[in-house]
Amino acid sequence: MSSEPSIEVATTPTELGLFMAMNAIALALKASPNFNNEALKVMAEKFIREAPSVVRGAVAKEAYERPLRVLADDQAQAIDWLKQNGVA
Repeated sequence: MSSEPSIEVATTPTELGLFMAMNAIALALKASPNFNNEALKVMAEKFIREAPSVVRGAVAKEAYERPLRVLADDQAQAIDWLKQNGVA
């Protein structure tokens, strides 16, 4: 057992809205021609690797990493959906 305290994480409606807004912005950027997705991926992965020391426990780590993983992932299915619907 770990001696680190675990932090319970609840998502507020504001946080959920911010997370979804970030997802929408990330997908729009990733679907844009000439967007440097590699730079976005590198930075997101850096922030995942170098998490702040206050992020302790599995629940807190998952909550911290979730939005960063959206940026690091290529989101190919979502981009294909945007293209199929004439958005990208």
